[in-house]
Formats: sequence, C-alpha cells, structure tokens
Amino acid sequence: MISKNAAKLVRAPAILGLLAATCLTVSAAAAGAQQNCVNIAGTDDIKETQTMDPAFLWGEDDALHIWSVYEPLVHLDENFEAQPRLATSWDSNEDATIWTFHLREGVKFHDGSDFTARDARYSIMRLIDPAVASPAAPALSFLQGGEITAVDDHTLRIRTTKPVAEMPVMMATKFGLMVKDGTPSDVLAKTANGTGAFMAPDYKRAGEVRMLVRNPNYWDKSLPKSDCLRITTKPDPLAMTAALMSGEVDYAPNINASTARSLTGAENLQFLTSKQGSFLAMAMWTDTPPFDDVRVRKALKLVADRQAIVNAALLGFGFPENDHNVPTSFPSSMSDTAVQQDIEKARALLLEAGYDNTLEVDLFVSEIKPGLTQMATLYAQMAAQAGVTINLVTMPASSYWDEVWNKRPFYVTSWGLRSTADGLAVAHRSTAAWNETRWHRPDYDALLDKAAATVDQKQRYEVYRAAQRLLEEEGGTIIPVLASDIPVLNKKCDGAKLYNIQQPDFRTLECKR
Repeated sequence: MISKNAAKLVRAPAILGLLAATCLTVSAAAAGAQQNCVNIAGTDDIKETQTMDPAFLWGEDDALHIWSVYEPLVHLDENFEAQPRLATSWDSNEDATIWTFHLREGVKFHDGSDFTARDARYSIMRLIDPAVASPAAPALSFLQGGEITAVDDHTLRIRTTKPVAEMPVMMATKFGLMVKDGTPSDVLAKTANGTGAFMAPDYKRAGEVRMLVRNPNYWDKSLPKSDCLRITTKPDPLAMTAALMSGEVDYAPNINASTARSLTGAENLQFLTSKQGSFLAMAMWTDTPPFDDVRVRKALKLVADRQAIVNAALLGFGFPENDHNVPTSFPSSMSDTAVQQDIEKARALLLEAGYDNTLEVDLFVSEIKPGLTQMATLYAQMAAQAGVTINLVTMPASSYWDEVWNKRPFYVTSWGLRSTADGLAVAHRSTAAWNETRWHRPDYDALLDKAAATVDQKQRYEVYRAAQRLLEEEGGTIIPVLASDIPVLNKKCDGAKLYNIQQPDFRTLECKR
C-alpha cells in the first residue's frame, strides 16, 4: 500500500557531493560556449516563491528552468495527447486498474547515477504524500489507497482501487517530473539534479538570471541543440519590447497583445502560431459575503461581454470562454460557444439577492499575466451597467502572489491550459491546495471521481460536462477569456516547440549568431 510518508533521505550527502563535482566541470565548460546560448525571457514575476522543486512548480517563471532540468514519464503535446519521454510505452489491464509504464534505459541523473523505476516511484509518491503537501495531490487523488511498485529497474506498475481511464494524461501533470529517490524537499527546492537536457549548476532561488548549461550525458545524443540557456523575467512590457528589438532576448514564449502590436514589422523577429494559452479570470470566495450568495456569483458572471474583452484587452489574440477550466475548443467541453452577456438577468438576480444598485466590491488587480489589468478595467465598466460598483485595487506583480492571491475575497487570477481532468481538479476539487474560491462541493468531487473511473470516452465526457455545468452555474470563478500565447522568436533562431507554456521544451531550440 502507498505510505502516508514518502521515503526518507538516505543519501543526501552523497547526492550533493556528486552533483557539486559534476557542476564544477560543466560550469567551466560553459564559460566558453556563450555563442550558442539562447536568451529566454518570461513575464511571470514570482520572485521569492520561485523554486527548483517540481512538486511546487508555481507558474511560467518556475517552469522555464524546472522543465529544462527535470523530465516527466509522459508529456502532453500541443493537442494534449500523451507522448513518451522517460517512459517509452505503457499499457493497462482491461478495466484500467493496473497500468504498467516501461521506462527508458540508459538515462542518468546529472550526478551520474542511473534513473530507475525506484526514482519514478519516489517522485510520484512525493506528489500525493500529505507531509509534502504538493498542489498536485488533488488531481492525483486516484492513486491514494493503491500501490506503486518498481517491478524492476525499468518497469513501474501502478495499481488503483478503481478504474483510471486517462492514467497517462493524468500522469502528465506539470508537477509530474522525476527526481532522485530519497531527495528531501529542502534539497529539491534549492538544487538541481534531474535527467533533463540542461543542468543548473549555479541555481539560486529568486535569482534574476538563471544560467542553464548543456547536459553532456543526456540520453538523446542529438540534443540539446544549444550549449546553454540564459533565462530572465521581464514583466514590464516596455522592457520586453526593448529586449526583443535589441536582440538581448532571443525567445519570449508569451508576450502581451500590446507588445505584439508594437513589434509588428520588426525585421529581426518572427511571431509563431500557438494553440496554447492562459485563462484570464477572477476568483470569488464562495464562503464570504457577498459572494456566498450564488445569485450574486451568477450575476457577476453575466455582466461580462466576453467577446468585447477579447477585442479590447487582448486585441483579438484570444477567445471568449465559459466559467470553468475547459476551453470551448476541447471535445470534452460542455459547449463550443461562450456565455453571453445578459445585463437584465444580472440586475434581476442582484435585486432578488437584495442589491438594488447597491452592490460595491473591491477587485484586486495586477498584471501577473498579460491582459489581466485591462480585462479587469473593462469588466468593472460592464458591471456598472448592472448597478455594480467595482473598485479596482492595483497591486505590484512582484508581491501579488504573496500578498493578494488566495488572501483576498475577489481578485484576478490566471490558469494555463491543462487536460480536462487536471483542469477541473486543480482549482475546484474540495481538497485542492489551489482552491482559490473556497468552493467545497462533495457532489462536484463525486463527478470528478466518476469521470476518472469511466473507461468509455463518450460517457466520460458527459460526466465532465456535468461537472462543468455545476461550475458554470454555482462556482466562484469568472473566466471571460482564454488569452492566446503569443510566442516571439529572433529570426536567427529555430526549433521552438509550442507546447503548454508551463511545460516548455527547449531541447531543439538554437540560435545561429
């Protein structure tokens, strides 16, 4: 049975010693390799919450370095289909209660030790261990009570107490990266020892610049294409524009729409077409007045003119959406069109709830994602049509995640695209660490459990749609739009893979100087 406590540290001194020796060698080699170094800039400024621990990957800023150093068993392609990485294949029994993952041979950690099924077992157990308290745990709750077994060095078996039809997709969570067996959380937070194509020998938490260098022992000898990655964060649109124009930054996985417009026609840059994006949203605490009244929550959803927000806040780079984390483009979505604005119905609901042009609330705002500030500004103007006064309280991006997110009853937020199962669980399941609306509904949780156990895809999608309808009607999240990722690449560079921005892959990226 799966233990409530992950494996204890048994070799930390040896791990750190081997890793330090390897890093000294790689750092020296990297000093002369800067001509083939790719400069990457993100926009998600998280500063002190930054980490190297995959189990606590926060957002885009963490993902840029963590996903370069560590690797998953399975990753999702741009269509959210499961693809092999450290697992080369997988299979299940007929009722999907026993899954076997066949692991890649010849893979080594950066400290020179072999990657085996024991490491995979430890990595997965960490994610569901209550003592670790990873945000991944709610989405992987189906693993509780089952067994995870390292059958041999290259075979991992997962036995669950009920069917898990989408096991490979569920295992491809952004947190599902493989760490070395026995490494404790405090070591993982500040050091880097993965199997990935890049190493981070000089990583410092909350560093302004993260320098990653080529892993000389990477299992795919044709990769990576570049010698190093220089990762920075530029939340200021003007600074990002200048850095891209000057060539200081080679690749920005996602810029805001206004920056994109200002860069149109730049001779040294190319815009890439991406299917990826982020939901721009507002979270209401459903246990706190006035948001504890479902009529108020529904009214505040109905005031949004979603297409108008796409046009004005995103300059057309996005799509109107519904109030759950499944985009209208997914086959599992409850609808292929978004909720329409209905001011009269919103007024009627508010009047029924006792608010006759008297509802006034504070909405905490920051440009933690491109477009959020303007979305909130437009939304406040729309709400005024229904007699709602929304006071925008602007906060700096650098402190937003520490001082506002999940600490105020009404605030802007953002979620990257995920698989249907992960998207519906990560922020809305009652036990979710990131349950930012404080929505606790056993009937909703039961729908997620039922979907996970439904092997037939058509029937599973119907259960997912029922969960979406419950969120739409009663949940605490307002999701007006999906903002399309706008990746920009210097024309001297090639090989950018346009996967989920929180699961980046820079192995094929290179620049010719």
